[in-house]
Amino acid sequence: METNLELKHPYINRRRRSIINDFFRLTSIHGLPAVARAHNPRNLFFWSVIFCLFFIVMLYFVMTSILAFFTYPTQTNVDITVEYPMLFPAITVCNYAVIRYDLIVGPFLNYTNSIGLTSSNTTAALDLSNPNVYAALIDFIFEVLNEGDAMLNYVFDLNELLFSCTYNGLSCTASDFVQVSSSLGMQR
Repeated sequence: METNLELKHPYINRRRRSIINDFFRLTSIHGLPAVARAHNPRNLFFWSVIFCLFFIVMLYFVMTSILAFFTYPTQTNVDITVEYPMLFPAITVCNYAVIRYDLIVGPFLNYTNSIGLTSSNTTAALDLSNPNVYAALIDFIFEVLNEGDAMLNYVFDLNELLFSCTYNGLSCTASDFVQVSSSLGMQR
């Protein structure tokens, strides 16, 4: 028996059937497109029974796998072993001020004088808020790197940063550390 809604809007049932039919025809689930393409009731019955049969077989295998998983014992062991003496740990000391102003200002002033940006021997001409001076500083750093000079000559040394160091009750010095410099922050 049809309701008032179905009498007023017969396209609703057709729309629902067409959505389901489109899903069955376009899905990648094996067997459902054959159900949607069935042209007679016998073909529809055959593919529906085959699909349901193999769906039940699939559920059987999935459930047996899940039950087999839960039959295995679960055990977690946590052991804390303290071994002394431990090797010296890896420590990274990063300095926010990458370049020391007092070490780079002289060579940089000579560089700006040679390219004609400044003509002074005082650092008053070096205003880093000026985009030209800042760009010249970046160019100077890359020129130093390209010439093979070490930027380590212009940065803080670990001896200056390390006030005291003890590990496992033993004192350590800057010679216990390996210094590595990276140019990852210096990209153009």
